[in-house]
Amino acid sequence: YQLPEVRRVPLEQLVLRIHAAGMHREAGGAMKACALLPEPPDPAAVASSLEELESMGALAWDVDADLEGLTPLGSHLASLPVEARIGKLIL
Repeated sequence: YQLPEVRRVPLEQLVLRIHAAGMHREAGGAMKACALLPEPPDPAAVASSLEELESMGALAWDVDADLEGLTPLGSHLASLPVEARIGKLIL
């Protein structure tokens, strides 16, 4: 028995794609959107991914919506088929 991939790998790319698809607005944030998955990841892993993306400049807090949101860099990173750190290096 192997753990689901969402519990074994870094979640930065998943969080970026959740934001790019707008699912974070419907769910009330990426943390809540991830909790709705059939095999949800550890909330600490999601929080770590959110912090990592914010420190990279890919996410910023939208005060009006009271949610995190993609920056222009984050929008570009979400469209790339590589990890966020490598995508930032490429850009």
